[in-house]
This record gives sequence, C-alpha cells and structure tokens, in this order.
Amino acid sequence: MEQYNWASGPTGEGGETMMPSKLGGVIGKYLVSALFVWCVATGCDETQLDTPQKNFERPTDIAFFCAGPVASGENELSPLGADLCDVSWMWCEGTDEECEETLSERTLLGLVLNSARGELGLVNITQKRLLDVSHQQPGFSFVPVGSAPTAVAVSSDGCAAVTLNGGSCDAGVVDTAGLLELTGAEIAGDTQERELVRTVPFMTDSGRILARPAELIMVPGEQWPPPVAACEGTSGKSAFVSFPGCGLVAQV
Repeated sequence: MEQYNWASGPTGEGGETMMPSKLGGVIGKYLVSALFVWCVATGCDETQLDTPQKNFERPTDIAFFCAGPVASGENELSPLGADLCDVSWMWCEGTDEECEETLSERTLLGLVLNSARGELGLVNITQKRLLDVSHQQPGFSFVPVGSAPTAVAVSSDGCAAVTLNGGSCDAGVVDTAGLLELTGAEIAGDTQERELVRTVPFMTDSGRILARPAELIMVPGEQWPPPVAACEGTSGKSAFVSFPGCGLVAQV
C-alpha cells in the first residue's frame, strides 16, 4: 500500500520514494478503477457537479509556516514556525548530519489569500503543489475566511494565521493544525474541540471599527528558535492592524 511522506512525496511498500513514472502508473491504475466503479454505481448520468477550481482568483498575499514531527521519526505532525524550515540551520544546535535529518522531515507551507472568493489556500512550497483541504467533495477546496481578504500573517510558532477581511471589516483567525488535519495528515495534539476559522470584529470601548483594515503584523514570539511542540490552539496570539481611513492602529 502506498504511503505519503510529507517531506519527500509518495512512497512505495518498502518506504522508497516513488519516481514520477512509477507514481503515474499507480495513480492511473487506481484512477481508472475508481472511475469504473463510480460509473457503474451512478449509471454515468449527466448530472453536473459543482467542482471547486484548482486555481487562485486575485491572490493578494501569502504567509509561511513549517510543518513537521514534534519528535524525530514520529508520524504525527504539528505546525511550526517558518524559521524552523530555514535551510541555513540557524535553528539547529546539533551536528550537520542531525540538522539535515531533522530538516528532511519538515515541509514549508504557504497560505495564499484567494481574495475574489474570500478563501485561503494551502500550498506545499517544498513540493510546489496546491493541497486539497477537503476530501469530502470533488476538486480542490479552499477555506472560507471572510469577504475580500487583503492580508495574511502567521504567528511565530506557526499555530495561528490571521487574515484581514476588507469587505467585512474584520479578521479571520485560522487554526493551522486543524487546516493540516483537513489534508489528511495525522496531527499531534487534540484538534477536535477547536474552531477552524474564528471571525473577530475590530472593537474599541466605543464600539466596533467599521473601517477597512490595511496592514497586519503579528507580534513576534518571545522564544528563539521557535518551540517544537504540538499546538494548543490559537489563543494568546496578538497582532497590530492599521486603519488608514480613520488614522488608527489597533492591537488585536
């Protein structure tokens, strides 16, 4: 049975990385089988399926985080700070061999804002491919975050992403561990009770700020290098947001 290695791609029964020609044969075999079963079950009717498109529409911003095991050799992954995927090994205190092995188990991921549809896409930067965040429907899926998002940033530990939604004048807080889980990855820690995307209005003592936000910067973490640990949710993160239309800068 084929397995998927986040750092190097699909692997065969012996654990070796599959070459494109072999991989194409395996994919083709199962794809044809799956299509045959589907056609027999449905009678190949002409019902049109609303299939999400595998493309971006007016992308406006991108932010990065790392993903890898909390302990070397484990299958369960956790979001990590983007600096922990740095190929310069500034985060590593071991030997060159130890640092190289640790880095080989990690994957750099990108969050891309799809502003035309108000969605967030997940991209495997290491393997240069778009990831599907929902296996329950056909096509490639994105995560809705709000109306007309303009900016995205990730916390220094990689556990939370924040989007600025210019159309709805609010922020979307995304649990990156929950996002990884939607791709089929095994996640370290418990994500069952967490909300994948939480909408946060901009509030003051006088009421809600109904102005369009412009720029977003996450407050840096206090620890360097970033911790290698399972995420415990999105709480405790902070960011500064600018509102040029009303001359304000707010901490959220």
